[in-house]
Amino acid sequence: MNLPNQISLDNFVLNVSRASERGITFNYGEILKGQVSEIKDNGLISIFIKGKLIEAATEVMVNKGQQLFLMVDDVRDGKVVLKVLTPELLSKIENTNIAANLRNIGVTADNDNLAMAKKLIQHNLPVTADMLKNMARGVNLLGANTPRNLEIVGLAMAKQVPLNNSTLQALAQFVEGKPDLASLLRELTHVIARLTDESKGQMAPPNLGANRAMSQTSAPIRELIIPAEEAAKGEKIAANRNLNNAEVLRGNINNKVFIPSPESESRGQMPSTANIATSTNLASTSQLTNLTNNILPLLNQLLENLTLPINSGADTEQIEKIVQALQNNLTNDKDFIRNLALVKDIIKQIDSPALNKALINTLISNMEDLEKEFIGQRVFNVMTKGAGDSNLNYYYVSFPVKIEDEYRLCQLKIDKKLGSKTLLEQDNIKIAVSLATANLGEVLFHVDWYKKGLIKLQGVVETDFAATYIRTNIKSLLSALEGKDYTVEFNGITVVSDEAEEMRVHLNELDEVIKPYVIDIRI
Repeated sequence: MNLPNQISLDNFVLNVSRASERGITFNYGEILKGQVSEIKDNGLISIFIKGKLIEAATEVMVNKGQQLFLMVDDVRDGKVVLKVLTPELLSKIENTNIAANLRNIGVTADNDNLAMAKKLIQHNLPVTADMLKNMARGVNLLGANTPRNLEIVGLAMAKQVPLNNSTLQALAQFVEGKPDLASLLRELTHVIARLTDESKGQMAPPNLGANRAMSQTSAPIRELIIPAEEAAKGEKIAANRNLNNAEVLRGNINNKVFIPSPESESRGQMPSTANIATSTNLASTSQLTNLTNNILPLLNQLLENLTLPINSGADTEQIEKIVQALQNNLTNDKDFIRNLALVKDIIKQIDSPALNKALINTLISNMEDLEKEFIGQRVFNVMTKGAGDSNLNYYYVSFPVKIEDEYRLCQLKIDKKLGSKTLLEQDNIKIAVSLATANLGEVLFHVDWYKKGLIKLQGVVETDFAATYIRTNIKSLLSALEGKDYTVEFNGITVVSDEAEEMRVHLNELDEVIKPYVIDIRI
């Protein structure tokens, strides 16, 4: 590979003199990363290269603090000539090196494999044939070899997350940020209400005479087990506001509804056409009854337990119950996911011509999105454990709240400090908390909490109107915190229109890994 020819159109040159006297060795073709420290007179600059601050003469217009990618182009007359690489030229050189190494391990150097190899290198993972196959499998589960899918799969592999369909799909939806929990609950409750109304309108009293006649024709009875809500247990769940109701849910699957089966060939008898029609109609009615009276109320109960009701006039006791409910929900999210999946599978098994199939499909789709949101959030927080990446230095939690019968999204972002201490053992914790409100838009507070009893607050809103309103009414919040024996330092309200976007989890591209000499492909 003739590297000088690849950059012959680039006339930007840095002449570095007496480099060897500073203990720095340069090799022809080596790619370096430097940062401009100081701009001096007469075309001289100070630049950090290989951990050393050296002086160089430049033919390039540079700025203080600017990062440059450089290639050793020549060493002559005691000087080292470095050429500045544009991103396009840098990518071309990198691709050439990667392609050569891919061929060395017996892998075709096509665009897909090049992109996957670069992503593995970026996450400090070995580039082997098996690793490329695993990444390709994960990318295919997400649909296509796109930068977004590569980043999701690469991060999952780096954090040792299982590359299965449910996990990757959940993580992909989660980092997209849409739909959020509040919008999903709004849609789900709307669909449940429509299904309930339509099902009640189509349910008819059972024809007992036809049922007796059919039972006398030896048509066998098929037993279908469908969960029925137990009032006492349901009230207990609502009172506790606890998602940990897996035992209750499984215990409810004990009320048996007997549905006459139209099949009778096993007994050598063919039921009459009238009996078949009657049997099918009764089966459909029974399924509608159970969907309306048992399954949909149970799903509503699950969603209600997930939601925190917030009232403007809540007293101290109510606030403490809300805090306890939030703690329960966060620690029992696995049970909620399991229960939601169980109810979803039961609904999928219901087959009645009287059902509105479009609404049922919408209901199932929304339940799957809700399941993905919880799984994705859980997977993301697992990935942050022990992570040293700058874009994974926090925990993220979102949950729906209900304010005046409206679902709103509340989000928490908790800075994660490296070290052996848990959150409960920290002396200082930085938290960002936001709430999507009906009249003020997104309201966000940066909270700096200190164990010694100090809280620093900085508010962020989207409009001047919201800022004025909060400044006028902030005393009630400050008084409530001071009533908890905190010293509160309020640092005002800032209007920033795009601050809310920073709350949601996004996968930021990590810095490209540029290694000296050649890109490191490990076999």
